[in-house]
This record gives sequence, structure tokens and C-alpha cells, in this order.
Amino acid sequence: MIFGAPVLFYFSYLAFYCAIKNKPAKVNNKLANTFAMLAMLGVVISFFSSVYIGYSLTEYGYKLCSRSSWMSPNEYVKDIKLCP
Repeated sequence: MIFGAPVLFYFSYLAFYCAIKNKPAKVNNKLANTFAMLAMLGVVISFFSSVYIGYSLTEYGYKLCSRSSWMSPNEYVKDIKLCP
């Protein structure tokens, strides 16, 4: 979310500008491309950090609880009996 916030704010600003002024806003392609690259970099960083954190926790002896749905977050516990 942190990496995608600039893109969201920029395009929200453009939408409000168009609604208030009743004319199309000029899009700064260099700025939009920079924000898009930042968002893509965030996706890559998030993926690799998630894999690293999961691997690191299992190395320290934590167990992964089974999830109730595919949308629920991973839960790591020391003892599998502590899983909900």
C-alpha cells in the first residue's frame, strides 16, 4: 500500500481537477511513469520480503497454522496447539 499510494493520490488529484474545472487535466507522463515504477518495485519488494520472513520464521521453529480461507493472513505459532 505504501508504494501504491503516490499513484492513487496522483490519479485522484487528476480526477478531482477534471471534475472541478470541467476540462481535461494535463498528465505529466514522467511523473506518472515514476509513480508506476515505484508501485511495481513495491510489489517485488513485498513478494521477496514475504518469502524471506516466512522462511526465517520456519527456521526459528515456528509452525504455520492452516488458514480458514485463502484471504486470511498466515499465522505462525511455536506450538501447533495454539492455532485457532
